Amino acid sequence: PWVSQRNYYAWDVYMLDLATGGEHLIARDANTPTWSADGKRVFFQRNGNTFVSHDLATGREEVVYASGNNLPLASSVILETPSWSASRRQMAVTLRGTRRMTAVVGPGSAIHQVDGGCQLAWAPDSSYLYFVDHGGRGRNAIFRVDPETLSRTLWFDAEGEYSHEYFPKVANTGDFMVYGASTGGHEHDRADYEIFLWPVGRPAAAAVRISYFTGNDCWPDIFLTGARPRRP
Repeated sequence: PWVSQRNYYAWDVYMLDLATGGEHLIARDANTPTWSADGKRVFFQRNGNTFVSHDLATGREEVVYASGNNLPLASSVILETPSWSASRRQMAVTLRGTRRMTAVVGPGSAIHQVDGGCQLAWAPDSSYLYFVDHGGRGRNAIFRVDPETLSRTLWFDAEGEYSHEYFPKVANTGDFMVYGASTGGHEHDRADYEIFLWPVGRPAAAAVRISYFTGNDCWPDIFLTGARPRRP
């Protein structure tokens, strides 16, 4: 059955073997999974308000953060699209519900507000953060954040008609970013988002469109092999 992205609860996390096509259940009641840098763990959101680390070798789960528990937040506050930095021991997150902001949490339970916006995430080497907020040609743009000062700068604003950006993801090597963009439609479940690839540091006009589907394309990812990570 169809489930909206706005539903934080009706999801499970699976691992897909790209060679065989086989699927393996990782966790029930889990959403928005991400890999650890070493590939040994998967992180995800559970019940909307909990951030969990799952050890792939042992199957052991650890609650890293939970609203109403080890965070000074009401249990009704959603920890949306959490992103973990192992080197900094900090979580980048979008808070929704009775609190609304993008924030960096940690070390410990300290909450540091970044701004409004959403989809805050760490760069692969944790040297910066990036997120989506209003302010671009198509009402949205992607901003870069200094993790020390939490000051933001406009990083990417697509040229042309596809300039309502969402779903940015920087490659593990740091030199490419994939993202989705529409011509103005916003609804993440139904709007005609297309997927684009941008060489980080190049002019916005260097972005290349890589999908041509009239339905809904969203949440792209990118992982490159045979290349050394580069600091942008």
